[in-house]
Amino acid sequence: MRRAFCFAMALTCASAAHAEPVVFYRCTDAQDNLTIQNMPCPKGMRQQKKVMQGVSSAGLPSTLAAQPTPSSPPASATSTATPADVPTPADTTAAAPPPPPPPLPPPPLYTCTTREQASYIGEVAEPPPRCVPLNTMDLDGGPNQAGGSACEVLRDQCKPLPAEQLCEAWKSYVAEAETHWRFAVPDHAEALHAEFERRQHLLEASNCGAVQPAP
Repeated sequence: MRRAFCFAMALTCASAAHAEPVVFYRCTDAQDNLTIQNMPCPKGMRQQKKVMQGVSSAGLPSTLAAQPTPSSPPASATSTATPADVPTPADTTAAAPPPPPPPLPPPPLYTCTTREQASYIGEVAEPPPRCVPLNTMDLDGGPNQAGGSACEVLRDQCKPLPAEQLCEAWKSYVAEAETHWRFAVPDHAEALHAEFERRQHLLEASNCGAVQPAP
């Protein structure tokens, strides 16, 4: 199943406007390949229209919980404290926990284009090739009656997304997986839900999914 990049971006916008329903179309071709898009299916494909109200986008933490302010050491009860009672700078430094490592950037994503000029995003630079059936003919030029078949091997062209576009692309990539899961038939729902959670975990674990603490 190929996912259109333009559809994913439209989903992101639709998620922000909860007040209006969004219409999607489930399109199935002759080989039972399923495509979900926001426009009517091409001629020759089976179409199922669905209306979704208020699909939420992938939850992302918007703020970081306030860190507790370290309390000042209590003042000495008397002025007779000995030097041994006063913590030294070395003791204070040793007691402080090490800061957590900064989140890493998200994994790379690639924008790919099919021969039909449809675009989608994915995690691999070289997706597996597709075999498109070809019409075969007998030697006399008529339709093939012997049951033979042939196909044309197609390879999608992909290129990496720039680093400055990765965060927005990952948010769209997660939202796309959520939509496929919510619209899935029961036989596919479990696998698609697992894929949605996998993408969401990768996003939230990166520096796109959390606010950096102040230095």
